[in-house]
Amino acid sequence: MNKKLKRHDPLYLQLAGILERQIRDGRYPAGSYLPSIRAVAREQEVTAIVVRSALKHLEKRNLVRLERGRGTRVVRVPAATHRLELLFAKWLSPFADALFSNFCEGVAEAARENEQSLLLSHISEEQDLEKHLRRLELPQADGLIVAGAPTFYGRVIAELEQLLPCVLAGVPTGAERADVLEPDLAGACALAVDHLRAAGFGRVLLIALNAKSGLEPENRFIAQFETFLRDAVYPGIAIWVQPNDTPREQRWAYRSEQGNPSPNWWLHKDLFRRFTPPIGIVTTGPSFAVQAAALARETGLRIPDEVAIVSLQDSTVLPLQATPISGVGLMTREAGMRAVRMLVQRLEHPDKPRCVEPLPPTLTIRESSRAAGQAVS
Repeated sequence: MNKKLKRHDPLYLQLAGILERQIRDGRYPAGSYLPSIRAVAREQEVTAIVVRSALKHLEKRNLVRLERGRGTRVVRVPAATHRLELLFAKWLSPFADALFSNFCEGVAEAARENEQSLLLSHISEEQDLEKHLRRLELPQADGLIVAGAPTFYGRVIAELEQLLPCVLAGVPTGAERADVLEPDLAGACALAVDHLRAAGFGRVLLIALNAKSGLEPENRFIAQFETFLRDAVYPGIAIWVQPNDTPREQRWAYRSEQGNPSPNWWLHKDLFRRFTPPIGIVTTGPSFAVQAAALARETGLRIPDEVAIVSLQDSTVLPLQATPISGVGLMTREAGMRAVRMLVQRLEHPDKPRCVEPLPPTLTIRESSRAAGQAVS
Protein backbone atom coordinates (compact mmCIF):
# COMPACT_ATOMS: atom_id res chain seq x y z
CA MET A 1 0.00 0.00 0.00
CA ASN A 2 1.19 3.53 -0.79
CA LYS A 3 2.75 4.96 2.38
CA LYS A 4 0.92 8.25 1.75
CA LEU A 5 -2.39 6.46 2.27
CA LYS A 6 -3.50 5.91 5.86
CA ARG A 7 -4.86 2.57 6.98
CA HIS A 8 -7.45 4.11 9.28
CA ASP A 9 -9.32 6.04 6.53
CA PRO A 10 -11.32 4.65 3.58
CA LEU A 11 -8.71 4.15 0.88
CA TYR A 12 -11.07 5.06 -1.93
CA LEU A 13 -11.75 8.51 -0.42
CA GLN A 14 -8.05 9.15 0.00
CA LEU A 15 -7.40 8.10 -3.58
CA ALA A 16 -10.29 10.26 -4.79
CA GLY A 17 -8.66 13.22 -3.05
CA ILE A 18 -5.33 12.52 -4.77
CA LEU A 19 -6.95 12.29 -8.20
CA GLU A 20 -8.98 15.46 -7.57
CA ARG A 21 -5.82 17.39 -6.69
CA GLN A 22 -4.13 16.10 -9.84
CA ILE A 23 -7.10 17.31 -11.90
CA ARG A 24 -7.12 20.70 -10.16
CA ASP A 25 -3.35 21.08 -10.61
CA GLY A 26 -3.67 20.57 -14.37
CA ARG A 27 -2.13 17.13 -14.66
CA TYR A 28 -5.41 15.92 -16.19
CA PRO A 29 -7.24 18.87 -17.84
CA ALA A 30 -10.90 18.82 -18.82
CA GLY A 31 -11.48 16.52 -21.79
CA SER A 32 -8.46 14.34 -21.07
CA TYR A 33 -8.59 10.76 -19.85
CA LEU A 34 -7.23 9.42 -16.59
CA PRO A 35 -4.82 6.47 -16.71
CA SER A 36 -6.37 3.03 -16.77
CA ILE A 37 -7.66 1.46 -13.57
CA ARG A 38 -4.75 -0.98 -13.65
CA ALA A 39 -2.21 1.87 -14.08
CA VAL A 40 -3.68 3.90 -11.20
CA ALA A 41 -3.76 0.81 -8.98
CA ARG A 42 -0.12 0.09 -9.76
CA GLU A 43 1.00 3.71 -9.22
CA GLN A 44 -0.87 4.12 -5.92
CA GLU A 45 -0.24 0.55 -4.73
CA VAL A 46 -3.93 -0.22 -4.14
CA THR A 47 -6.39 -2.74 -5.55
CA ALA A 48 -8.52 -2.23 -8.65
CA ILE A 49 -11.60 -2.30 -6.39
CA VAL A 50 -10.30 0.77 -4.51
CA VAL A 51 -9.65 2.60 -7.80
CA ARG A 52 -13.16 1.84 -9.13
CA SER A 53 -14.72 3.11 -5.88
CA ALA A 54 -12.65 6.31 -6.05
CA LEU A 55 -13.69 6.92 -9.67
CA LYS A 56 -17.37 6.37 -8.84
CA HIS A 57 -17.00 8.91 -6.01
CA LEU A 58 -15.54 11.47 -8.47
CA GLU A 59 -18.30 10.67 -10.98
CA LYS A 60 -20.97 11.42 -8.37
CA ARG A 61 -19.36 14.82 -7.94
CA ASN A 62 -19.53 15.35 -11.73
CA LEU A 63 -15.75 15.59 -12.08
CA VAL A 64 -15.27 12.54 -14.33
CA ARG A 65 -17.38 10.33 -16.55
CA LEU A 66 -16.83 6.59 -16.89
CA GLU A 67 -17.09 5.82 -20.63
CA ARG A 68 -17.43 2.18 -21.55
CA GLY A 69 -14.60 1.05 -23.80
CA ARG A 70 -12.76 4.37 -23.63
CA GLY A 71 -11.87 4.97 -19.98
CA THR A 72 -12.45 7.75 -17.49
CA ARG A 73 -12.76 11.24 -18.97
CA VAL A 74 -12.34 14.44 -16.98
CA VAL A 75 -15.49 16.52 -17.53
CA ARG A 76 -14.96 19.29 -14.98
CA VAL A 77 -12.00 20.83 -13.16
CA PRO A 78 -12.99 21.56 -9.56
CA ALA A 79 -13.28 25.29 -9.05
CA ALA A 80 -10.98 27.06 -6.64
CA THR A 81 -12.56 27.62 -3.26
CA HIS A 82 -11.02 31.10 -2.93
CA ARG A 83 -10.25 30.05 0.60
CA LEU A 84 -6.90 29.90 2.36
CA GLU A 85 -6.20 27.98 5.54
CA LEU A 86 -4.00 29.19 8.39
CA LEU A 87 -2.79 26.15 10.30
CA PHE A 88 -1.46 27.30 13.66
CA ALA A 89 0.35 24.57 15.57
CA LYS A 90 1.01 25.65 19.14
CA TRP A 91 -0.40 25.33 22.63
CA LEU A 92 -2.08 28.75 22.71
CA SER A 93 -4.80 30.06 20.45
CA PRO A 94 -3.20 32.07 17.61
CA PHE A 95 -5.01 35.31 18.37
CA ALA A 96 -4.32 34.93 22.11
CA ASP A 97 -0.63 34.14 21.55
CA ALA A 98 1.26 37.37 22.22
CA LEU A 99 4.06 36.34 19.83
CA PHE A 100 1.79 35.57 16.85
CA SER A 101 -1.33 37.71 17.24
CA ASN A 102 0.00 40.48 14.96
CA PHE A 103 1.09 37.89 12.38
CA CYS A 104 -2.39 36.31 12.38
CA GLU A 105 -4.03 39.71 12.00
CA GLY A 106 -1.78 40.36 9.00
CA VAL A 107 -2.84 37.05 7.44
CA ALA A 108 -6.51 37.93 7.91
CA GLU A 109 -6.03 41.43 6.44
CA ALA A 110 -4.13 40.22 3.37
CA ALA A 111 -6.67 37.45 2.75
CA ARG A 112 -9.43 40.09 2.62
CA GLU A 113 -7.35 42.25 0.27
CA ASN A 114 -6.89 39.29 -2.07
CA GLU A 115 -10.62 38.41 -1.91
CA GLN A 116 -9.90 35.12 -0.16
CA SER A 117 -11.84 33.75 2.76
CA LEU A 118 -9.75 32.42 5.64
CA LEU A 119 -10.13 29.11 7.43
CA LEU A 120 -8.37 29.07 10.80
CA SER A 121 -7.23 25.70 12.17
CA HIS A 122 -5.63 25.53 15.61
CA ILE A 123 -3.72 22.39 16.61
CA SER A 124 -2.90 22.48 20.32
CA GLU A 125 -2.20 18.81 21.07
CA GLU A 126 -0.02 16.23 19.36
CA GLN A 127 -2.85 13.77 18.80
CA ASP A 128 -4.76 16.43 16.86
CA LEU A 129 -2.07 16.52 14.16
CA GLU A 130 -2.97 13.14 12.68
CA LYS A 131 -6.66 13.97 12.72
CA HIS A 132 -5.99 17.19 10.84
CA LEU A 133 -3.82 15.45 8.28
CA ARG A 134 -6.71 13.10 7.53
CA ARG A 135 -9.08 16.05 7.12
CA LEU A 136 -6.70 17.74 4.67
CA GLU A 137 -6.82 14.68 2.41
CA LEU A 138 -10.19 16.12 1.29
CA PRO A 139 -9.14 19.80 1.35
CA GLN A 140 -11.48 22.66 2.09
CA ALA A 141 -9.01 25.34 0.96
CA ASP A 142 -6.80 26.05 -2.03
CA GLY A 143 -3.61 26.58 -0.04
CA LEU A 144 -2.11 26.41 3.41
CA ILE A 145 -0.09 28.77 5.62
CA VAL A 146 1.67 26.96 8.48
CA ALA A 147 2.94 28.79 11.56
CA GLY A 148 3.53 28.14 15.25
CA ALA A 149 5.99 25.96 17.14
CA PRO A 150 8.55 23.93 15.12
CA THR A 151 8.26 21.14 17.69
CA PHE A 152 4.65 20.75 16.51
CA TYR A 153 4.67 21.33 12.76
CA GLY A 154 8.15 19.88 12.18
CA ARG A 155 6.83 16.33 12.45
CA VAL A 156 4.16 16.75 9.78
CA ILE A 157 5.30 19.52 7.43
CA ALA A 158 6.58 16.97 4.89
CA GLU A 159 3.08 15.48 4.68
CA LEU A 160 1.32 18.84 4.69
CA GLU A 161 3.30 20.12 1.72
CA GLN A 162 2.27 17.01 -0.24
CA LEU A 163 -1.41 17.72 0.30
CA LEU A 164 -1.75 21.41 -0.60
CA PRO A 165 0.31 24.34 -1.89
CA CYS A 166 1.99 25.44 1.30
CA VAL A 167 3.81 28.42 2.79
CA LEU A 168 5.70 27.85 6.03
CA ALA A 169 6.26 30.94 8.16
CA GLY A 170 8.91 29.83 10.61
CA VAL A 171 12.03 27.75 11.08
CA PRO A 172 11.99 25.34 8.08
CA THR A 173 12.25 22.14 10.11
CA GLY A 174 11.48 19.21 7.80
CA ALA A 175 10.21 21.33 4.89
CA GLU A 176 11.37 20.32 1.40
CA ARG A 177 8.72 21.62 -1.02
CA ALA A 178 6.85 24.38 0.79
CA ASP A 179 7.67 28.01 0.14
CA VAL A 180 9.28 29.40 3.28
CA LEU A 181 9.39 32.71 5.09
CA GLU A 182 12.22 32.09 7.55
CA PRO A 183 12.73 34.44 10.50
CA ASP A 184 16.21 35.96 10.39
CA LEU A 185 17.27 34.88 13.86
CA ALA A 186 20.91 35.83 13.31
CA GLY A 187 19.84 39.29 12.17
CA ALA A 188 17.63 39.62 15.24
CA CYS A 189 20.57 38.85 17.54
CA ALA A 190 22.85 41.33 15.79
CA LEU A 191 20.15 44.03 15.80
CA ALA A 192 19.60 43.71 19.56
CA VAL A 193 23.30 43.69 20.42
CA ASP A 194 24.12 46.61 18.11
CA HIS A 195 21.33 48.63 19.70
CA LEU A 196 22.52 47.98 23.26
CA ARG A 197 26.12 48.78 22.39
CA ALA A 198 25.02 51.99 20.69
CA ALA A 199 23.10 52.82 23.88
CA GLY A 200 26.41 52.68 25.77
CA PHE A 201 26.44 49.14 27.19
CA GLY A 202 29.84 47.52 26.65
CA ARG A 203 28.71 44.22 28.18
CA VAL A 204 25.74 42.29 26.86
CA LEU A 205 24.25 39.12 28.39
CA LEU A 206 21.99 36.63 26.58
CA ILE A 207 19.53 34.89 28.92
CA ALA A 208 18.14 31.65 27.47
CA LEU A 209 16.34 28.44 28.36
CA ASN A 210 18.31 25.28 28.89
CA ALA A 211 19.96 24.31 25.59
CA LYS A 212 18.36 20.85 25.86
CA SER A 213 14.87 22.32 25.85
CA GLY A 214 14.28 21.12 22.28
CA LEU A 215 13.02 24.54 21.16
CA GLU A 216 14.78 25.09 17.86
CA PRO A 217 14.60 28.92 17.76
CA GLU A 218 15.96 28.98 21.31
CA ASN A 219 18.92 26.82 20.34
CA ARG A 220 19.55 28.87 17.21
CA PHE A 221 19.65 32.07 19.26
CA ILE A 222 22.22 30.44 21.56
CA ALA A 223 24.26 29.22 18.58
CA GLN A 224 24.31 32.72 17.10
CA PHE A 225 25.63 34.23 20.31
CA GLU A 226 28.23 31.48 20.47
CA THR A 227 29.29 32.62 16.98
CA PHE A 228 29.65 36.16 18.32
CA LEU A 229 31.91 34.81 21.06
CA ARG A 230 33.98 32.65 18.70
CA ASP A 231 34.48 35.34 16.08
CA ALA A 232 35.12 38.09 18.65
CA VAL A 233 32.88 40.38 16.62
CA TYR A 234 31.25 41.68 19.79
CA PRO A 235 33.63 41.89 22.78
CA GLY A 236 31.85 41.82 26.12
CA ILE A 237 29.26 39.21 25.10
CA ALA A 238 28.23 36.56 27.65
CA ILE A 239 25.62 33.77 27.63
CA TRP A 240 23.59 32.65 30.64
CA VAL A 241 21.72 29.42 29.90
CA GLN A 242 19.36 28.74 32.77
CA PRO A 243 20.34 25.36 34.29
CA ASN A 244 17.33 23.13 34.89
CA ASP A 245 18.81 21.75 38.10
CA THR A 246 18.95 25.13 39.83
CA PRO A 247 17.61 24.58 43.38
CA ARG A 248 14.15 25.99 43.91
CA GLU A 249 15.32 28.28 46.72
CA GLN A 250 17.71 29.97 44.27
CA ARG A 251 15.00 30.66 41.70
CA TRP A 252 13.29 34.02 41.49
CA ALA A 253 9.98 34.40 39.65
CA TYR A 254 7.91 37.49 39.13
CA ARG A 255 4.58 37.30 40.92
CA SER A 256 1.46 38.50 39.21
CA GLU A 257 -1.08 40.80 40.82
CA GLN A 258 -2.78 37.64 42.06
CA GLY A 259 0.46 36.70 43.82
CA ASN A 260 1.15 33.64 41.66
CA PRO A 261 4.70 33.06 40.42
CA SER A 262 5.23 31.79 36.90
CA PRO A 263 6.01 28.05 37.14
CA ASN A 264 8.03 27.91 33.91
CA TRP A 265 9.78 31.27 33.70
CA TRP A 266 12.23 32.19 36.41
CA LEU A 267 15.69 33.71 36.90
CA HIS A 268 18.48 33.00 39.32
CA LYS A 269 17.93 35.31 42.26
CA ASP A 270 21.63 36.33 42.21
CA LEU A 271 21.65 37.13 38.48
CA PHE A 272 22.72 40.75 38.98
CA ARG A 273 25.40 39.73 41.45
CA ARG A 274 26.88 37.29 38.96
CA PHE A 275 26.65 39.83 36.15
CA THR A 276 27.07 43.23 37.74
CA PRO A 277 25.56 46.33 36.13
CA PRO A 278 25.80 48.30 34.00
CA ILE A 279 24.80 45.59 31.57
CA GLY A 280 22.55 45.10 28.58
CA ILE A 281 20.23 42.09 28.76
CA VAL A 282 19.02 40.22 25.67
CA THR A 283 16.40 37.53 26.28
CA THR A 284 15.26 34.81 23.88
CA GLY A 285 11.63 35.57 24.58
CA PRO A 286 9.29 38.07 26.24
CA SER A 287 8.72 36.05 29.41
CA PHE A 288 12.40 36.23 30.35
CA ALA A 289 12.40 39.95 29.53
CA VAL A 290 9.49 40.59 31.90
CA GLN A 291 11.23 38.55 34.61
CA ALA A 292 14.52 40.43 34.12
CA ALA A 293 12.84 43.82 34.38
CA ALA A 294 10.96 42.84 37.53
CA LEU A 295 14.10 41.39 39.16
CA ALA A 296 16.08 44.52 38.29
CA ARG A 297 13.45 46.74 39.91
CA GLU A 298 13.30 44.55 43.02
CA THR A 299 17.11 44.66 43.26
CA GLY A 300 16.99 48.46 43.15
CA LEU A 301 18.55 48.83 39.72
CA ARG A 302 17.51 51.62 37.38
CA ILE A 303 16.14 50.75 33.94
CA PRO A 304 17.56 51.60 31.43
CA ASP A 305 20.48 53.42 33.08
CA GLU A 306 22.01 50.42 34.84
CA VAL A 307 20.18 47.56 33.14
CA ALA A 308 18.80 47.75 29.60
CA ILE A 309 16.58 44.95 28.28
CA VAL A 310 15.65 43.76 24.78
CA SER A 311 13.57 40.69 23.91
CA LEU A 312 14.54 38.80 20.75
CA GLN A 313 10.85 38.17 20.11
CA ASP A 314 8.54 41.14 20.32
CA SER A 315 5.14 40.60 21.89
CA THR A 316 1.95 42.50 22.54
CA VAL A 317 2.62 42.17 26.29
CA LEU A 318 5.93 44.06 26.22
CA PRO A 319 4.52 47.61 25.76
CA LEU A 320 2.15 47.00 28.69
CA GLN A 321 4.84 46.47 31.35
CA ALA A 322 5.60 48.95 34.14
CA THR A 323 8.69 49.77 32.08
CA PRO A 324 7.75 49.10 28.44
CA ILE A 325 10.27 46.61 27.05
CA SER A 326 12.02 46.82 23.68
CA GLY A 327 11.53 43.90 21.31
CA VAL A 328 12.74 42.56 17.97
CA GLY A 329 9.78 41.80 15.75
CA LEU A 330 9.93 38.59 13.69
CA MET A 331 6.36 37.31 13.26
CA THR A 332 4.90 40.75 12.54
CA ARG A 333 1.70 41.91 10.88
CA GLU A 334 3.72 42.60 7.73
CA ALA A 335 5.06 39.01 7.85
CA GLY A 336 1.52 37.66 7.91
CA MET A 337 0.53 39.74 4.92
CA ARG A 338 3.65 38.64 3.08
CA ALA A 339 2.82 34.96 3.72
CA VAL A 340 -0.59 35.39 2.07
CA ARG A 341 0.90 37.14 -0.96
CA MET A 342 3.48 34.37 -1.33
CA LEU A 343 0.75 31.70 -1.21
CA VAL A 344 -1.44 33.54 -3.73
CA GLN A 345 1.55 33.75 -6.10
CA ARG A 346 2.11 30.01 -5.68
CA LEU A 347 -1.54 29.30 -6.53
CA GLU A 348 -1.33 31.52 -9.61
CA HIS A 349 2.01 30.06 -10.74
CA PRO A 350 2.17 26.47 -9.44
CA ASP A 351 5.23 25.58 -11.55
CA LYS A 352 7.51 28.38 -10.43
CA PRO A 353 10.66 27.40 -8.46
CA ARG A 354 10.40 27.00 -4.72
CA CYS A 355 10.85 30.27 -2.84
CA VAL A 356 12.74 30.61 0.46
CA GLU A 357 12.95 34.17 1.76
CA PRO A 358 14.13 35.70 5.04
CA LEU A 359 11.82 37.63 7.33
CA PRO A 360 13.91 40.67 8.25
CA PRO A 361 13.77 41.65 11.93
CA THR A 362 12.53 45.03 13.09
CA LEU A 363 13.45 46.63 16.42
CA THR A 364 10.90 48.57 18.42
CA ILE A 365 12.75 50.69 21.01
CA ARG A 366 10.85 51.26 24.23
CA GLU A 367 11.74 52.62 27.65
CA SER A 368 13.70 49.51 28.74
CA SER A 369 16.67 50.16 26.47
CA ARG A 370 16.75 53.73 25.28
CA ALA A 371 19.93 55.73 25.75
CA ALA A 372 19.85 59.18 27.26
CA GLY A 373 18.13 61.48 24.79
CA GLN A 374 17.27 58.58 22.45
CA ALA A 375 13.83 58.60 20.90
CA VAL A 376 11.42 55.83 21.81
CA SER A 377 9.37 54.37 18.96
